[in-house]
Amino acid sequence: MPVTERWRRALRIVFFLALSCRGSSAQTRPTTASPRLTVTPTTLWMDWIRGHPRYGPDFLVLITPCKRDNSPSCECTAEFRNTRSKEFADYVASFPHGKVPVVYEVGRDASGQVWGTRLSSVGNWSREKLAYPPDGPLGVSHEFKFSKAGERKSAKIHDPGDCYGLDKP
Repeated sequence: MPVTERWRRALRIVFFLALSCRGSSAQTRPTTASPRLTVTPTTLWMDWIRGHPRYGPDFLVLITPCKRDNSPSCECTAEFRNTRSKEFADYVASFPHGKVPVVYEVGRDASGQVWGTRLSSVGNWSREKLAYPPDGPLGVSHEFKFSKAGERKSAKIHDPGDCYGLDKP
């Protein structure tokens, strides 16, 4: 990759990170960060798991299957390790399993490739009401099951792009 192309990519990443640090005034409408990077709010319908031996009874994990990959071993997860209030845990647990609306601001380049996400809200619970540092970063996990010793498996991971299906919004 030529040096100028690497610089352009690096600048796009820095620009998106700068957008992530902004206030929430532009969260209600899609915004164009630059001609090449677009940020749009996108809802994921997630399931919840409450409680953890180390983090306590109000620890939450939100999970949804990957959209790009039909593999049952691919999941998108968001953990809430810092926000462990009973009020927030009760609010999320009030949703039926698989029906928690979680809104992320998704940054895409001109080709539709996902560059990053930032949690906007869980239902009506805004990002600003969460603990600092903000919880809920979105990650992708793959679980591999092996049938015999020495078996090799691989997966191409688009983290967090696998959570949103096709590259184009």
